[in-house]
Amino acid sequence: MKKLLWIGIGIVGLSVALVQAEEAAAPVVPLTPKVEKKQNVRPELKDLTVVGTIAKTEKQSRDGKTIARYTITGENGVTYNLRVPAKKEVPGAILPDLVGSKVKIVGKGQEGKHNIIAVISSIEKIEAAVPAAAK
Repeated sequence: MKKLLWIGIGIVGLSVALVQAEEAAAPVVPLTPKVEKKQNVRPELKDLTVVGTIAKTEKQSRDGKTIARYTITGENGVTYNLRVPAKKEVPGAILPDLVGSKVKIVGKGQEGKHNIIAVISSIEKIEAAVPAAAK
């Protein structure tokens, strides 16, 4: 009777050890599947030449700072947002001085849903700004 008891305990012990070995060898499956992030695909910039008048608008940011935004309205009525570079020696840095002037801007940008001139190659002043008193 003792032998049967020891044989039973041995069989149960082996079966428990086999189950634990299978669990350890099985790969861990994550509970939530990985969600792949969509990459934002920016449209390719193309060469643009726009002749028009530069305008300045100011907008309040969330933290209360005033942000100056520059646009150029072309002769055909299309408005382009202009990106002002941080460096002072590049052509787009003189935009604050040209507000109200008629200019020709050559650069790279995109047209469509959002009209933007992202990189300004050159700015040529055609007409000076009209003073506020003369209007």
